[in-house]
Amino acid sequence: MLEKISTVLEFTKAFSLPTSALFWLIIFTYTTIVAGHVLYGILSLVCTLILQFSINILKNYFEYKFTLNNLKKNNLEIKDKKYKKLAYCYSRVNNMLIFAIIGTLIVGALCTFFYIKCGTSFAYIIYSGIILSLLDIFCNKIKYLELIPAFFYSILLFNATYYVMTKTYSSDVLLLSLPYLFLSASYIYICSINSYNNDLDNQINTIANSFNSQLDALVVLKFLFALTYISPLFLCIFDIIDWQILCVWLTIPMAVKLYYSIKECSSEKNPDCEKQIIDTKKLIFIYSLISFITIILGTN
Repeated sequence: MLEKISTVLEFTKAFSLPTSALFWLIIFTYTTIVAGHVLYGILSLVCTLILQFSINILKNYFEYKFTLNNLKKNNLEIKDKKYKKLAYCYSRVNNMLIFAIIGTLIVGALCTFFYIKCGTSFAYIIYSGIILSLLDIFCNKIKYLELIPAFFYSILLFNATYYVMTKTYSSDVLLLSLPYLFLSASYIYICSINSYNNDLDNQINTIANSFNSQLDALVVLKFLFALTYISPLFLCIFDIIDWQILCVWLTIPMAVKLYYSIKECSSEKNPDCEKQIIDTKKLIFIYSLISFITIILGTN
């Protein structure tokens, strides 16, 4: 039983759900301050987590099948550690697609509920969600589209949660979501750097492997980290959040240490940046937690 649970967690990337929940908590808290509908906000979290769960299953499933078919055509075996894990997961849990279908139906029901309760303008959120979901599932290995999840769990999540709670859209919310967009994009890009050689071997085009080496690719990471820490300043300048939000700058030493750690790892002959990926998750958690606390303090 424990083995099956572990397999499900591996296949669905359940470890990514707490990050989405923390991002949601930021916009939920911000919106509650302006008298948003609390119950609808909580339902938006349920919708987000179930959708992410379903997308992860479908993305892994189609990625595994696509890779397996390519290997069979060339009479090759699975060597990549990631795909070996997917192969194991798929062989152990054959009904994962059923979970994804059920999850999709639940999300569809919740979106219908929001459409009825919040008005026809919610259709923009639905259409955006459908497009981003399909791109994430089927086109995530196309250059630049690999960053789709960053948009999904920042800009779309923030605007959808705010809309179902207030029945209005806000440019302030769009700006509020930007630091978390850049933070999410940084994590995705670090994962891309880690799989640089494997992606080249599998002829997968990513932003990272468009550079001559992993070290050269770090220039984009430097840019993303810079935007992650510059964007909160604009939230203060435009009076969206109080100046306490700049407490996220306390994590700059973590980001700098992480950058040089990735740089050192990338210079190795056979780099494996798994430790750096874990450190990135810690950075995201602490950055988001500080954001949440500062929003709370800013209301007192």
